[in-house]
Amino acid sequence: MLSGGQSFFDKAEIKDLCAYLRLIANADDDPAFIRAVTTPRRGIGNTTLEALGSFAGQAKVSLFEAVYMGGIEARLSARQVEPLRMFCDFIQRLT
Repeated sequence: MLSGGQSFFDKAEIKDLCAYLRLIANADDDPAFIRAVTTPRRGIGNTTLEALGSFAGQAKVSLFEAVYMGGIEARLSARQVEPLRMFCDFIQRLT
């Protein structure tokens, strides 16, 4: 670290990249999912993430797994589910 400078691992871009790598390595890493799915912006907001989190919690699955579960459409609109599935498909292609 440079004197007075920001630590390499404290930079937002590095934290974002680490979240993607953690999610690729472990799709059940919910904190990594939240950071990665919101960076860059995909039109996935707090309301969507809260509903997804509630659904995942009730089903006792990760956020990533909940995106593909039957019944998610009863909690989220198609407009909310589509970007989530597109993101998860992207992550799956990287694994």
